[in-house]
Amino acid sequence: MENGMEYYQIPDTQVTEIEFAGEVQNLAGLTQNNAKLNVEVAGPVTYSGTSAGVDLPVGGADSVSCTTTLTPTTIGDYNVTYFFDSDDAEEETVNDTIVDPGTIQRTDYMYARDNGIGGSSIGNVTSNTGAPLLIGNTMDIFGDAMIGGVDIVVTDDATNVGKQIFAQVMIFDAGAGAFIYADQTGDHEITSGENGGPIKVIFEEAIEVFAGQTILV
Repeated sequence: MENGMEYYQIPDTQVTEIEFAGEVQNLAGLTQNNAKLNVEVAGPVTYSGTSAGVDLPVGGADSVSCTTTLTPTTIGDYNVTYFFDSDDAEEETVNDTIVDPGTIQRTDYMYARDNGIGGSSIGNVTSNTGAPLLIGNTMDIFGDAMIGGVDIVVTDDATNVGKQIFAQVMIFDAGAGAFIYADQTGDHEITSGENGGPIKVIFEEAIEVFAGQTILV
């Protein structure tokens, strides 16, 4: 995934084993023997892993995953580099390595998919005029925790000032096959001083979540 890790920030309560996986395709004119994914991690805990090798015919593709996992046991930044190689010499290596964005952060409290690099913005549509526009991420819960608030990042567009934002959490109910409303924060009016950055909105009562649940934020 060129956009980075599935999770960018992982709080203490949600630390679990991380498996590295990738997909490779042979665009060369010869079979690539024993093609494999290699992952190197530099940070408070270092890691080096490889996948099992696969033989890729011309045009062939395969998904592979490293045979060992990483558990980021210490708070800090973990910089990840991925590259593919095989037993055969390759002339075109420019597209073999992904270095950036490839960072995981173990944090005290923050849990996020966003890799911290804004690439676009989203606005409401005319068919939804007068109604809230909801933009969400699903998050897997690996350990019991309390959710006290959400940081919402907005662009620095001047028209944001005076607009209202809020955060909402829904919890997946397997029996119902749907996300069920849990709670939301009060409305917050964006000020000029906070426009363009992360804005923290707080739940009146923290939301309790449990290992194994999936939530929609």
